Amino acid sequence: MNKILVMGGTEFISKAVVISLIKRGYCVDFVTRGLKRVDFDGYHQHFITDRKDKEALKNLLKDELYDYIFDVSAYTKEDVENLIEAVDRTRLKRYIFISSGAVYLSSDTYLKESDDRGFNENWKNYGYDKKLAEDYLLELYDKIGFPCVIFRPSYVYGEGNNLKRESFLFDRAEHSYPIVIPVSGATFVQFIHIQDLVKVLLATMNNLQLDGKAFNLTHPEIIEWPTLIKTIRQIVKKEFDLKGISQEKMDQLNISLASFFPFRDLTYLLDSHKLAAYRLPLPSITLKEGLTKTYEWYLAHNLLSDIIRSEEYEKVVAASKTIDDK
Repeated sequence: MNKILVMGGTEFISKAVVISLIKRGYCVDFVTRGLKRVDFDGYHQHFITDRKDKEALKNLLKDELYDYIFDVSAYTKEDVENLIEAVDRTRLKRYIFISSGAVYLSSDTYLKESDDRGFNENWKNYGYDKKLAEDYLLELYDKIGFPCVIFRPSYVYGEGNNLKRESFLFDRAEHSYPIVIPVSGATFVQFIHIQDLVKVLLATMNNLQLDGKAFNLTHPEIIEWPTLIKTIRQIVKKEFDLKGISQEKMDQLNISLASFFPFRDLTYLLDSHKLAAYRLPLPSITLKEGLTKTYEWYLAHNLLSDIIRSEEYEKVVAASKTIDDK
């Protein structure tokens, strides 16, 4: 039986990866800091340590051998370096690294895997640190043939999301509270549902063509903010005002986008045709399908929160204009 190590395991993407691997009958170990309760079973070992502590990680993994590693929790080159130096690579077939589309330089058009990466002012150190981690892995592949593959997802959403994005919008829709979106210009984005992401990740295990390669990972559907909110309305079946506010108004109020909207207002498009070229499954869950699954999970887990009617949010609502979207 293949033995697998997952870095992470109790939050959103890493948890979904662990549970999917267990369901498929693999022997799964995972590493976390032990801050979250484990609410599933079927795994082999749960190691608790801070992966940034190189010596602790080495001691923890020194007697273990893995066929595959899914690294979901690495944010920096040092995170990756610590793990690769700590683990016995004798029988390692594939190291799967979850990077981000934030590694690319800013663009208003589709980004391909070959496009320039670097410091992006919109994503700041998050994207740049992921880029440096990628560089380290790709250099290791060039030097010693290290069997790595890199994935750069767009916005990931779905059941179990610990980031308050979909749930932020569901809360407001459920309370028939106005949802305000930025209207600074045409913004186009893409999403990928957690089930599609996991499906692609697991498909890498028996694909021998992937070493040393990076892939964009997203559903091809292009979304604008009004479309996102209209889809929320269709799913929740509640009436609420959709309002828009300009950057000029935000500047006048001295209010940041993050105070009323859970996404960055920038075009974020990834060309994902390379997946098909390497016989990887294509994401197939549309935004409406995925948000419906997410909403059902949200209701089943009683995640509806009261709206905190902050003075800042009320200022935004008062200064925004209603969008005729019925």
